[in-house]
Amino acid sequence: MNCELALGASPLEGGQIGRTLGKMNKDCINNVIWIVCLAMLFACNQRKESKNASVLHTSYYEISNLLRTDSTAARTKFSSNFQRSELDSFLVDNDAFLRNDNLSPVNCDWYCLKSLVEYNAAVDCSIYIDLPSTASWRMNTTIKKELTSWKEDFLKELRKNDVLSSPFRKEGMESDFRAQLISAYEDSNYVSFSFYISSYPAGAVHGMYEFESFNFNKTTGERLSFYDLFSVDTREDSVLMCDLITESIGMGRLDHISVYEYDFNLNEDYIVFNFDAYELGLYGFGTPRAPLNRRAMFARFGN
Repeated sequence: MNCELALGASPLEGGQIGRTLGKMNKDCINNVIWIVCLAMLFACNQRKESKNASVLHTSYYEISNLLRTDSTAARTKFSSNFQRSELDSFLVDNDAFLRNDNLSPVNCDWYCLKSLVEYNAAVDCSIYIDLPSTASWRMNTTIKKELTSWKEDFLKELRKNDVLSSPFRKEGMESDFRAQLISAYEDSNYVSFSFYISSYPAGAVHGMYEFESFNFNKTTGERLSFYDLFSVDTREDSVLMCDLITESIGMGRLDHISVYEYDFNLNEDYIVFNFDAYELGLYGFGTPRAPLNRRAMFARFGN
């Protein structure tokens, strides 16, 4: 069909042309649906170690990225030619992790937990900050300085936005800032603390939820960065690490270029990557945590 025929067609002929084009569009849509279905089938991987051999474990990340030319799934299908059984050695039972991820008093004999409780009348804001106190003055100072900076930044935003005059703020509604300790760990080499930070400006639709973790060299008290613990030197390394994190979470899309920016903390069995609200997408995704086997991670990526 050429352009001249289409432009010079009668109303009846034009209707026929429209129906023909509509059928062509439907055919294209159907083809796309088939391609996506085939891609999903291709992305389904059966875990060799699964107790139920009929269960297929599908990575959200693989499906959502498979048709992108630069996607992790298309490029590497779990990079480094790792076998599925090898990749499973990094993954852990998330339910077991959640059951054991607590601040049991029996594990807290090497630090004391103090709390800073304040009320800022100028912006009508309640403040609560956990402050662990260890034998290291350097660690204690680093934590207090950073969490205090979080608090001051939040109060500054409240003043800047004149939260007391907000038309959405109801009578008696307070702003709130909290930095709560959720994980504490010590061994012969490392000390690790992780905080869950919530901030709510009165009148907002919802609060903001974020993580701030502190990993220290136990001997020196120096705060450790991602590169102090991990060696991620190549694109393949960073893509693999993102694949592992995404498998652990089971949702979202990670940018392998910024893997070094992800918040993480340590405990005896796991390296846990923590993600703020909105960091993986919609607010409804929450603040997921991705535990990975510590021994396997250090064996593959450790310095």
